[in-house]
Order: sequence, then C-alpha cells, then structure tokens
Amino acid sequence: MYNETKTIHTSLLVVTKDGKLIRIHTPFPVQVVRPVETLKAGEVHKVKSIHMGEITLLYVIGDHHYNATYFIILSK
Repeated sequence: MYNETKTIHTSLLVVTKDGKLIRIHTPFPVQVVRPVETLKAGEVHKVKSIHMGEITLLYVIGDHHYNATYFIILSK
C-alpha cells in the first residue's frame, strides 16, 4: 500500500481561462462536478485548506478531505 506524506497549503496556483497564472488563497469556492459521499453535483462549497502529496491534491471541505478532481474552482 502506498502511503505518501501530505503537506498542508492555504494557496494554489491556477491558470485562468485567459491563460494567466494566478494564486488563489483559501477559503475559495468550488462546485461539485461529480457526486462524492454526501456532496451532490452542482453544490457549491468553500475549500478550507489544501493537502498536497506527490500524486494527490485534496481539498478540505468541512471536516472531510476530497480529491480535487470532483470539483471546479469558481471565480471569487
């Protein structure tokens, strides 16, 4: 079983639709694009922090960790 070390972050570099590189800081809004656990597609939630490992990017929403692939980042 693979056990990676995670680092906690409060910001993330993203590329905008215009191709600009910007840094966004937590909390930031995300929309669920694929249902996961109790979250339904279309719901909007705030990301409290970001956990990064070598191969994973997790968003902390409430008290739970979710893979970032279930969400899109919304404009602030």
